Amino acid sequence: KTFLIPVGDRTPLDGLVSILREYIENEVANSPSDRPIYVMGESFGGILALLLADACGHLCLNRVVLVNPATSFGKSIWASMGDVLPQLPAPAYDVLPFAISPFLGNPINLARRRVDGEQPIPSQAVQTVMSLFALMPVLENLKDVLPPETLKWKLQLLEEGAKRVDAALLSGLQQRVLVIAGDADLLIPSKEEADRLKKHLRTCSVKVID
Repeated sequence: KTFLIPVGDRTPLDGLVSILREYIENEVANSPSDRPIYVMGESFGGILALLLADACGHLCLNRVVLVNPATSFGKSIWASMGDVLPQLPAPAYDVLPFAISPFLGNPINLARRRVDGEQPIPSQAVQTVMSLFALMPVLENLKDVLPPETLKWKLQLLEEGAKRVDAALLSGLQQRVLVIAGDADLLIPSKEEADRLKKHLRTCSVKVID
């Protein structure tokens, strides 16, 4: 199952955790007793997954998988820019996707991931240009998916959630945790955060992906 938060949703953090906890408890009640329950969360979903693990306990939720969890939000560029971005005037907000694209990942590097390195250099150059054109609609749609008020709300959720996933909460979790971190993540310091999580969690494995 996949848990998605609608763009216009304004459920507070505790409410989101409660919704997930109710679902997990219902899933456990209707599943064989020997069936393990896994939860995987990416970015903000990683914060929710850890808060859910704390709320449910290890007898209800057995394993947690985190992909570039946003628990390091306070150390990211977003923490200092969060109050500024939602207040941009409409014309400036229209160029937000291009302004923040370096924080999402260097566009050239993102485009290069689609290029066949075995091809001749001229062919690789053409593929890179075509990949950049393919990324344009994705970047352009960001301002529609994240209007100013939605962006402000999501940044507030990130800030609150990251603060709550502190060393005390992490050290109290009994679930096994796998952290998958991207070494080239420019949005948040995922690799460094993976090391921090491993330090505080009782049972944690880390997989770094280039």
